[in-house]
Amino acid sequence: MINLDNLNLKKLQKLKENPLRKEVIIPLLSDLGALNIRDLHGTNEFGIDVYYEVPDIFGEKRRFGIQITAIDLKCGKKPNKNILEILAQIKMAFNRPIPIFPEKIEVTIDGFYVITSKDIYENAGKFIVATRTQYPYLHLIDGKQLIQIIQKRKYLKETNASNLATKPIGEYLKE
Repeated sequence: MINLDNLNLKKLQKLKENPLRKEVIIPLLSDLGALNIRDLHGTNEFGIDVYYEVPDIFGEKRRFGIQITAIDLKCGKKPNKNILEILAQIKMAFNRPIPIFPEKIEVTIDGFYVITSKDIYENAGKFIVATRTQYPYLHLIDGKQLIQIIQKRKYLKETNASNLATKPIGEYLKE
């Protein structure tokens, strides 16, 4: 089992997707106070590896999906296979009911995170965030940011300021 207090960037970047999801992301979400955390990775995930809920400032339930990868997200002038797959995952996640609700309720996510333990290069980030016109609550977290969030998790839970820990989306739009 991975001890989050002893995790550094070098160790994080060596993890494969399954331990990253099960031993880092899911415990981190729990530490941050997320509710109804579900590991959905598999054949019927529809783009969402991990699902969780948090109340907004008015107490309304907000639903989020996370796509987790353990690769560098990079590409040239055109999106490559990895970026196209991420874009397809985002589209599926926002356009299908969440698979944890077997009842006939149409419940969809309010927001989505793409988290990698490695790096997100500028062009890849640009291709991904270009979908913000369709899916406005979309955020990217790379390995360096993830380590910062892990290190600040107690503070973030206390202040409910986890959104302050991620790189502003505009950082990927700079040329």
